[in-house]
Amino acid sequence: MFIKRKRIILVLLSSLFVGGCQMSDEQSNETKPVEQKPSEVAVEELPNTRALQDEFTREMIKSTKETEKGYYTLESKTGVYEMLFPAGGGIDGIGYKQNGESSESFLAGILYEDKSSAELRINYNTILTSVALI
Repeated sequence: MFIKRKRIILVLLSSLFVGGCQMSDEQSNETKPVEQKPSEVAVEELPNTRALQDEFTREMIKSTKETEKGYYTLESKTGVYEMLFPAGGGIDGIGYKQNGESSESFLAGILYEDKSSAELRINYNTILTSVALI
């Protein structure tokens, strides 16, 4: 009788232990950070990169998570293309131009960690022109 009680207690304790581990895994899945658009996150909570701290650029960045080390995925405002965009880059909102889905142009200034800089000019155009030869 005494041995049966020990076995029952052992079975109960082990089932509680296993059940507790499963609950812990479920809870950890609920608290994992969800990938979000930077425009949906408070500025204070964003990584301290130029691309995410600049308001205009942040609107075009697809996710707060880096796609590759030092690069985010930028989704054009035309919605037609995506590209890797450097974390140290910022887009000049004043010079940004868009014509529906057919064209878009902007200038991005990039500051690298080694204090060097570069400019990136993007011109996207899908307008086709036909030339008549006579």
